[in-house]
Amino acid sequence: SYMLEACRYQTMDVILGTCIGIGMNKILRRGTIKFDTVIIDEAAKANLAESIVPLNLGERFVLVGDDRQLPPYSDPELIDAYIKRITLKGKEILNRNDVLKAVTTSLFQKVHESEDFPPECITMLNYQHRMHPDIGELISKVFYEGKVNMGKNTPMQQISLSTPL
Repeated sequence: SYMLEACRYQTMDVILGTCIGIGMNKILRRGTIKFDTVIIDEAAKANLAESIVPLNLGERFVLVGDDRQLPPYSDPELIDAYIKRITLKGKEILNRNDVLKAVTTSLFQKVHESEDFPPECITMLNYQHRMHPDIGELISKVFYEGKVNMGKNTPMQQISLSTPL
């Protein structure tokens, strides 16, 4: 049964899943299946540990994200509870700030900020097609030094309100 399932995965062109969900899959977590390319979307929101899970499955990687948007989320209360549980002879062996930094830092951010990472491997997607230009241009100026351009159909992005504000 495992062999049949593994063969089925090997014949697929695309497999979708969350970072952790992929790691929970009984076939994929064995590590015997490798993919040509692993793409992590919203990579700036995934902490280092989450990103490592799918990266184990690929030969090449594409991280897509925006480190100027939401960072990885962590619950400080859960971190405190974890640190209290992990002790050695009654002494805390983990520093709270180190743990907090680890779970709130993304691989995307590390790569983007690294001086060792080749700059030619980083590309800014500089066109947006969802927002009306009045909004999109403001966001471009405030957050992206005016580098984000508006797609040609963005003026048509409007919402009709039935009642005045």
